[in-house]
Amino acid sequence: MKRDKYEEFKNFLHNELGISKGDIRQWVREAVREEVQNLIKQHDGQFSIDAIARREVSSMLNDKFGGKHKLRDATAKELATQLVVSVKEAT
Repeated sequence: MKRDKYEEFKNFLHNELGISKGDIRQWVREAVREEVQNLIKQHDGQFSIDAIARREVSSMLNDKFGGKHKLRDATAKELATQLVVSVKEAT
């Protein structure tokens, strides 16, 4: 069922709207390029692309987990869960 909806949507984009996979890829590239340029302008060229990327990822993780301590706790909890599953499977 899910695949049928995907095929219908893909056919609509291609046949009715004339949008190809290449068009979508190009639009994504342009959007990413524009966003990177905006980030660089926001920081007046003070930071390298790497520094901006690190800060943006850090910001996203902070938004998702509420800081590095909560991220560490969430990671530890997931590792503990996986360890318990592995031990149960081994016994």
